[in-house]
Amino acid sequence: MGGARYMMLFSDGASSVRVPAFLKDKRKETSLKEFHKYRVMAENQTGKRMRIIRVDGGGEFDNNLLEAYCADRGIIIEKITPYSSSANGMAERGNRTVIEGVRTFLEESGLPRSFWAEAAATFTYVDNFVPTARFPDRVPTEYWSNKRQDVSHLRPFGCRAWATLPESRTEGKLARQAVECQLIGYMGRRGYRLWHQPSRTFLESRDVRFEEGEAHRSREETPATDDGDLVSNQPAGSLEPTTPTNGPTAQQHADQEDEETRDTGPTSDPSPPLRRSARVRTPSRVAIENQALAEREHEAQANKEDWATDSPPPNQTLALIAANPWAFASATNDTWVPSTFKQAMKAPELWLPPMKAEYETLVAKECWELVHLPPNANLTGGRWTYAIKWGPGGEVLKRKARWVAQGYTQIQGQDYDKTYGAVARMESVRIVLAIIATLRLSLFQIDFTAAFLNSPISHEVYMRQPDGFIQPGNEDKVCRLRKSIYGTMQGSHDWQETLAAGYSEDGYITSRADPCIRYRRDGDEYTLTSTYGDDVCGGSSTEDGRLRAVKDLAKRWESNEVSSHVLLGMNIQQNPTTKSITISQKPYILRMLEHFHLLHVRRRHTPLPPNVKLCEAPTPLPDDELQFMSDKPYREFVGSVLWCQTCTRADISFAAGLLARYQLHPGRTHWECVEWLAGYLLWSCDYAITYEAPPAGKEHLPGMGLKPKGYSDSDHAGCVDTRRSTSGYVFFMAGAPISWSSKCQPTPALSSTEAEYIALSRACQQAVWLQSFLAEADLNQQGPVTLLGDNFGSISLTENSKRHALVKHIDLRDHYIREKVASGAVKVLEIRTAVQSTGRWSDY
Repeated sequence: MGGARYMMLFSDGASSVRVPAFLKDKRKETSLKEFHKYRVMAENQTGKRMRIIRVDGGGEFDNNLLEAYCADRGIIIEKITPYSSSANGMAERGNRTVIEGVRTFLEESGLPRSFWAEAAATFTYVDNFVPTARFPDRVPTEYWSNKRQDVSHLRPFGCRAWATLPESRTEGKLARQAVECQLIGYMGRRGYRLWHQPSRTFLESRDVRFEEGEAHRSREETPATDDGDLVSNQPAGSLEPTTPTNGPTAQQHADQEDEETRDTGPTSDPSPPLRRSARVRTPSRVAIENQALAEREHEAQANKEDWATDSPPPNQTLALIAANPWAFASATNDTWVPSTFKQAMKAPELWLPPMKAEYETLVAKECWELVHLPPNANLTGGRWTYAIKWGPGGEVLKRKARWVAQGYTQIQGQDYDKTYGAVARMESVRIVLAIIATLRLSLFQIDFTAAFLNSPISHEVYMRQPDGFIQPGNEDKVCRLRKSIYGTMQGSHDWQETLAAGYSEDGYITSRADPCIRYRRDGDEYTLTSTYGDDVCGGSSTEDGRLRAVKDLAKRWESNEVSSHVLLGMNIQQNPTTKSITISQKPYILRMLEHFHLLHVRRRHTPLPPNVKLCEAPTPLPDDELQFMSDKPYREFVGSVLWCQTCTRADISFAAGLLARYQLHPGRTHWECVEWLAGYLLWSCDYAITYEAPPAGKEHLPGMGLKPKGYSDSDHAGCVDTRRSTSGYVFFMAGAPISWSSKCQPTPALSSTEAEYIALSRACQQAVWLQSFLAEADLNQQGPVTLLGDNFGSISLTENSKRHALVKHIDLRDHYIREKVASGAVKVLEIRTAVQSTGRWSDY
């Protein structure tokens, strides 16, 4: 609802009427603004002045702004003391009631958790028509307005509804006159707020027919508005629940999101890891204060007490949120990931089993021995890390815990020397998948169990014992490492050395184009693999070859073949009949948008606004813009989007690259482009790349099968700040993109011909590498790589030097393409601009 992240609940002490307010942040200015709106509304509706408010000790209430505001209006502030929730029992119980209602509404309607604010607003509106134990003969709204109430307009939340279309929106008398929606709220007593799932828009209508016996059971995770005319993103206040009076007023907040704990480090984000890790879904933020209250109330009722009296202070309560999460809007601990061992021990039934499994693996692989720390030796720290492994549909496959060394405490030269460990380039992984589809190989994926623990460590390293598993009687001893466990500085390097030696002994040949690509030929059997950390993805020409490849690796290291193909957040599916391969990142995109609270943005059909020209923000930023950007995760979002672009989304290359230029000092305009790009990703999250074998007789065509075909383009002086041009290229194999790039040129170009010539030279370098890659995989292709551009002048420069005066100032490396054209490695052809494939890689 308008991008809100928090809910503030106002409860009227005289009538028991509740009114929610939805906030984007918890700044005291925001809280005061909502309180002012509530006070004015309450006083106008009841004709009585507010006399007293009762609040907890939260920072949004305990501040000078609120005190000055109330002092000017003669309002008394009553602040409850710590550990005495019974003093504000109505607000405490009200929060619990609303949250339980929201959970029920969402569960019964089948709507996703992102509708929590709509459900909360509707629940409080309806609940104000329900008699209370205090006033069993009248409903709260009657005490509030002193008028008889009509409830005939109330309907079940989420029920099926048919909204009548105006004549201007229908196409003739025989066309459909209504659209099927779901009820999600009320517009006073005469109108309804509806959700239209097919167009993903909110509608407001008074002419509605309901089917109350059945609700939609949609489990969509991406509610957002579209570009349609019926869009209406109004704040919660527009629902106007009939609400409170002038008695002692209490307000209490319920967070939808976690607060960072005082004793933890940075929380994980969806940016790509340097080594393999299952995508960690960021937990939904929650109302744990109310869960704690529910537990205390249960004890109080058992002792026959009216209210619990052992409420912890607000700051302590919020600090518990990551340690004992209770998901707002029906989320459970199923998707929560702790940041520390202390947090994990708040849910031992979830996280202790994977920690035990990890510790048993460390012991079984003899990763260390317990010794006394030698004099002058460096002691390396360690910590537990946690993750959830996700399935292709976003489901939880398993929870993982890993004890990692704190490598940053190691000393170079004493504890380690070499640190680099190669992983496959993502374009190499795509090329391998394109080869598998073209040659109709059988796809397989292997996951090594605790891969780094298979590598002997190259230096003597001492580390403290794992938390929770310190050996009795040996508390004063430390671990002298025998294996390169995760987190050690040399761990990745040692594992890659071990892995390369094993592959070589099994008869694989390593590619010089990418050392993580290996192939093996044995008669008619051809096997090709790519390795990324402890993940192997490959294919074999025969079923026996596939089984042999899996067994060979399993003999050397503990591993298992993975049936659900998810690699670094990228879903990989092979059609069992045609052997075509499709890659996509829908679950990753949705989790990323949820993490940055951008699921509410309006859907867009382009990555950036048309004709947008970004430039550096003024330094310093104006105060209002500085305040606006203070809580915007611009860099984090750009980093996450860049990973998405690197894996499967070539269509956002220019947009992601453009936004990345302004990470140092972004402004409001840059953030608006971020929201626009988020809306495009939301609209296009189902986009995928499919590699398939070419039709018979078309294997020789560029871009089909294993014959690469490239497109190159450039704008001219498109960067407003530096007047440099942006080069872009994309290469196709197996009928789909395998390699793409959008990059600002290192020097200004004096003309569009020069800019296009430099872009062609960059694309030529990639074309030569592609040729080398295929040759190193024993799949050498005859003839030049076809490269297409839309600028005749730049193409002519690749073939001769007649126009020497125009290009004599260009760096010699940009003339690289002339040599390759002359040698026949690359052939450059002209293509009409209208059918150029790389326009969106270089400009917009």
